[in-house]
Amino acid sequence: VYPEIFNKIKADFEQLKEWKYSNHLWAYKALLQVLAKKRCFDLLQNYEYLASLKKIALKSNYFIREIETWERKSHNVTKQWMDLLKHLFAEYPVPAFLNSAWLTDKDNYMQWYIDLAQGKSVRKLSGLPFTMTKKMAHAFMQAPSYFNIHEALRYAQVIGLGGDEYLAWYINGSYLGRNNFVNERFWGEVIEFFVRAGMFDMEKVEEMVDYIREQYTQNNGYLMKGRTINSVLRQTQEWHQTLNRRFNRGGNYVWKTCGIEGFLWEEGTGVKTKFYEIHELLSSNELKTEGAKQKHCVASYETRCYKGQCAIFTLKSEEFGMIETLITLEIDLNSKTIVQARGKYNRAMYHKEKHLVTLWAQNQNLKISKWV
Repeated sequence: VYPEIFNKIKADFEQLKEWKYSNHLWAYKALLQVLAKKRCFDLLQNYEYLASLKKIALKSNYFIREIETWERKSHNVTKQWMDLLKHLFAEYPVPAFLNSAWLTDKDNYMQWYIDLAQGKSVRKLSGLPFTMTKKMAHAFMQAPSYFNIHEALRYAQVIGLGGDEYLAWYINGSYLGRNNFVNERFWGEVIEFFVRAGMFDMEKVEEMVDYIREQYTQNNGYLMKGRTINSVLRQTQEWHQTLNRRFNRGGNYVWKTCGIEGFLWEEGTGVKTKFYEIHELLSSNELKTEGAKQKHCVASYETRCYKGQCAIFTLKSEEFGMIETLITLEIDLNSKTIVQARGKYNRAMYHKEKHLVTLWAQNQNLKISKWV
């Protein structure tokens, strides 16, 4: 057993001993014993799945079957874990994306899994971030398995309001796919605005959401009522151009490094050596320069960088003394996740760039959003 695995089991065991109800500790022991007896050693050495066992034990009063009667049906670790959840909690099918509830620290998500698995209606789940219509509830249960729960809720919201999967994809790729439903009354109206807009270039959704977010931050009275998709598209473009024109020494803000280290990669030898470097941008002016080169709106992130909510890094290459800016990267510091990676004119990463960013992410223990 790896030391970190042993230490995790020991820490969870000690923590459960402090709980008032001894059945939680008993359930945790039984889960470990059964998984070991069934030779699910890879599962027990998967840190995320191991951490979920304590959460499962804390919900042992909802078990509908005995732990000891579970049988291993697959050599696949993920299938073993999912089947264990079904065995313990489920009388009815549960959407695959809801399995991720047990990999979070959100008790209400775990309770949603249990409630749906035991026959409760989606619309009666506690703590929903918006009023769930019948159509939304149906869409939620049909959401793709690769979504997390936040994304599945957004998907259901878009479909329920009359949008399509294409729009839902772009909504989830924007700030709205990760904002924890803060100021949901306003953002719900923004989603309705996009649904009603009809045909437009949905690749612009991310830029427009950034623009709308900035307007709402500056003025909480900002509303979507009376606006058209063409006017917001035009205002978004003008805003980006203005941000890129603003340039003065030092800029509005200068901030300290977030603590995530950069990255240097060399290819070739001698005069043919090509360098790739990832480093953090630490001032308003650096963001503006980056945005001007890349023709995107990264300058709009200056306030969030200054407040320590996100960090912006840039990937550059150097060959024969020529430096080229390739990719701008946004990291959400709360989740340590790379949530955006854009080249010039907001293009997606090329294969080589994605490979380098993945190496860097692994080195710095960063996650990469599926939308990148």
